[in-house]
Amino acid sequence: MTKQQSLSDQLRRFIRENETSQRQLAFKVGVDPAVLSKFLNGQGGLSTETFDKFGKLFGLTLNQASTPEDSVASRKGK
Repeated sequence: MTKQQSLSDQLRRFIRENETSQRQLAFKVGVDPAVLSKFLNGQGGLSTETFDKFGKLFGLTLNQASTPEDSVASRKGK
């Protein structure tokens, strides 16, 4: 079974694979480049507002594979 990547890991991948420099991306979403660097290195997080701005910039959306109740039940072994 493949472990699903966290949303943060997926965003890190999008940022790293983007042809725009990290500095330019930081300025596009209005975050200090140092904050973005820390996020990419796993040494810090992003506010939900900044996370949303990156999602909008890259055209990312969440796709729900199951209901939250299904996820909870499967973790409980039901």
